[in-house]
Amino acid sequence: MKQTLTLILLVISSQMFAQKYPRVEKTVIKDKLLHGRIDKYPITIYLKFNQSANLHAGAYSVKGWYYYNKVKTKIALSGLYNHPKLTLYNFKDTTKSKELLTFSEMKSNHWKEMEYYENLTGFNEKLILSDEENFWMNESKKLEVILNQDDLSILNFNEFLFLDTTTVFDLHNFFDRTWDSGFEIIAHENGRIILQYLYGSNFNYLGMCGGGVERGFLTLEFDHESRLVHSEKFVAESCYSNIWIENQQVVNNQLKIYNCNDYRNNEQFDLIVDLRKVKVEIKIKN
Repeated sequence: MKQTLTLILLVISSQMFAQKYPRVEKTVIKDKLLHGRIDKYPITIYLKFNQSANLHAGAYSVKGWYYYNKVKTKIALSGLYNHPKLTLYNFKDTTKSKELLTFSEMKSNHWKEMEYYENLTGFNEKLILSDEENFWMNESKKLEVILNQDDLSILNFNEFLFLDTTTVFDLHNFFDRTWDSGFEIIAHENGRIILQYLYGSNFNYLGMCGGGVERGFLTLEFDHESRLVHSEKFVAESCYSNIWIENQQVVNNQLKIYNCNDYRNNEQFDLIVDLRKVKVEIKIKN
């Protein structure tokens, strides 16, 4: 037994020491516990992500349950997260629940689809949770709901930069996003790091730039105590900003030049990505 325990500890230790730094780690959280009360009665709600909406990846169905803390009898829930609002139902039959969870009743646009699912009938109970109003209702009454949490999103993407075993940076702090940003370390040396990023422009597939992308580079510089002393974002392509990569020159495996056109400002520029020097430069051409 002692030999087995020693072997397990050795394996764990070797795995910890084998980790490479710096590195990017991505986590996806697909469920959440919410705590609060309906009127004066404490409740617990558990929800998990089920399926993205037909026309908008930022809206999705959820399923789970809630109970009154004193009783702990679970009441089934199916619902919709449409930022920043949660609409939850306990239906009288499973047909309505399946319709909502799979978004089987498609509408002509995202907003009509959301309006339809936020106003379904045939429920025993309904909860509306948002930054404007929180209430529970059934056929005969309506009660206030108070939650202990402000963030109601159930599906959350996180990306962290690990410099070492104790120093971690949330990469989403550099972007006004809470969803997947696709960071990748492409070069690092002596406290300097180049990260490449790539993500879709718009969660609304039928909206502006629904099929567009945002891509570029983020450079970070840290001092000897792992404190961030400088950061800079270099946009190579952006549907929203009307910036596009017209050509890409691969000088060698350490040096790439992206020929870009900023149609918004009628400006051409080169992004020079030097992996050997861990440096990104912008050179205006006109």
